[in-house]
Formats: sequence, C-alpha cells, structure tokens
Amino acid sequence: MPKTITISIAPDGTSTIEAYCLATDSWQDYEHFSEQADKHAALGNMRIANREMRAALLCLFSHLEGVVGQIIQKNTDNIEGANKANTLCDKTAVITKEAKKNGLVPDLNFRLGKYLRDIVVHPGIEKIFGGETIDEAAVFKKLDIDTLQNLAERVSCWLDCVCPVFSTSRFTDTKGLVGFFSEALGGDAPIEER
Repeated sequence: MPKTITISIAPDGTSTIEAYCLATDSWQDYEHFSEQADKHAALGNMRIANREMRAALLCLFSHLEGVVGQIIQKNTDNIEGANKANTLCDKTAVITKEAKKNGLVPDLNFRLGKYLRDIVVHPGIEKIFGGETIDEAAVFKKLDIDTLQNLAERVSCWLDCVCPVFSTSRFTDTKGLVGFFSEALGGDAPIEER
C-alpha cells in the first residue's frame, strides 16, 4: 500500500515520525461518513445525511482506486492487459480475470455507484444506466444508505478476495510503522496520529 513515512530530526537531536496512507484513511473516512449519514437519516436530517453519503461515496472510491492502483503497479507484468487498463472498470476487470485463475473471486459490479461518484465530482454531466439518464437529481434520489452500504460490501468483499492473490495489503498500520521507527531511533520520537 502506498505510504509516506517522514522522520524529522530537530537541531537538538529530537526526532518526530509521521506515517500516512491515504487509501487506508479513505476507508476509515468512508466508515465515518457512512455512520454519520445513517445517524442523520434516522433523525430525518436528510440534507446532512445526503452530504455525508456523498462524502462516504467519494471516500469509498478513493479507497478502491488506491488499492487497485497498488495492485496494478506491483503486478503489471503478472496481470494480462494491466498495461492497457486505463479506467477503474478496466483495471478491476483485468484484476478479477487474473485473480480467478487462483481461486474464487466475485465479479465487481459498481457501475451505478461509479456513475453517481462521477456526477458528484463533475456536476452537470449525465450518464446512461440501464436505459435511464443518471444526472444530478439521481444523486439525491438513488444514493441512499442501503445503496451506499451495499456498494461498500461488494467493494470490500472483492478487495478482500483479490488482495491476497496479489500479495497486496488493503490497509497500512501507520501507527505501528511510527512505533517501529521510533524504537529504531531510540524510542524518544513522539507518536502522532493525524
């Protein structure tokens, strides 16, 4: 998983260690925003719930794209068609095809979710899904808690199946990395989570 580890040493010799992994944080952000959306929807605060669902959707796709990108980057030579896969759909398709050679891997259908995500990111565009035009209004009509959670379950299940096939970690223990480097530097570096 792509991660950034920063070690800063001050003039007095003290060190500060920071570790980041956006793909891991994106999943945690998805969980947070999804939980908040569910809470606000239950209270009838749909304007806030819709805002939280859009944020959760973006974070879910950020996580998916981060992990998929890592799988492709590490395995371009081992996945047939990886070097020609440009879109997220193409990348997940070639990963699925290759992973199925090594075991039972579900297909990943996320087209409606991806279209909703695209419209959130690029307001004003339209997509065709099942013969129906998906536009900005669809983001408010079709993106609900059940749709979001169902999509997240499919994405999560698929990632949990393909990551081991390609020796890719879905999550990075950034706090553990900071602790490891802190101990290696004598144990005096403060551990800070961001």
